[in-house]
Amino acid sequence: MIDKTKYYQAKLQEKDFQRISTFVEKNYGIRLPKTKLIMVQNRLYKRLISTQR
Repeated sequence: MIDKTKYYQAKLQEKDFQRISTFVEKNYGIRLPKTKLIMVQNRLYKRLISTQR
């Protein structure tokens, strides 16, 4: 069983979000304003949990 709580303890730092946002915009043309930080953080959590075995 995966301990999901360990992923929810970490927070996405603004500088890390900026790096992700820049990557997404350069490669896909999608802008992610700072208001989307929590959305990106939650989607990363889900991805981390789903890829754990």
